Amino acid sequence: VKSLVILVLFLLLFSCQSQKTDLRSLAPAETLVYLETNNLGETLKSLTQNKSFQELAKNTPNFSALNDIQAAVVVTGFETSEKQVTDESAILNFKPRFALIADTHSWESTAVSLVENQIGRYVKENYGEEVKIDKGEKNGVKFFHWTTKDNQKIYSSVTGGLIFVGNDETIIDKCLAVKKGEADNLLKNQEFVRSFEKSKDEKNLAFGYISTDGIAQ
Repeated sequence: VKSLVILVLFLLLFSCQSQKTDLRSLAPAETLVYLETNNLGETLKSLTQNKSFQELAKNTPNFSALNDIQAAVVVTGFETSEKQVTDESAILNFKPRFALIADTHSWESTAVSLVENQIGRYVKENYGEEVKIDKGEKNGVKFFHWTTKDNQKIYSSVTGGLIFVGNDETIIDKCLAVKKGEADNLLKNQEFVRSFEKSKDEKNLAFGYISTDGIAQ
């Protein structure tokens, strides 16, 4: 019986661990800006150790819970709007359409809990307690939609240990289509592939890429 318990525990631990995911294969082919890290906790920790951050921040957050979580940010386009203030001046609003892709390498229930508690708390802290949430499941994918008082929207979907979060539902839908093989991924972009290959030998915590079209925009 003791050996059986040890075997079961081993299998449970092993099943919660997996090889690194190639996040590029989950990003849409039309991605203009791409940023990834294979260790979100360590990357954020290195940023908070920056002297400028420490001078401005009241305290340094503990990111240890995010260690070994892979994450990538994809930007597929930008929205611009202009508000005229006077005849000679205007305020330009520049908004990227983005999605965050994160592989928690955990059970789906853990990923769902992370979205409901951590992301949900972040939304309320930044947009107020009057945020409305709509959640459910569609085609086997769990979804969470938050709507703020001024009608801003944040979307999230969870499938397995993967979490998708963004400010545009169509981007998340596109990422899910890429995952299913129903749409091309970023690996179809040879310019991107060449840039990534050049950085493979460097011991960096993160990798970033901006396409020619992204720079133009």
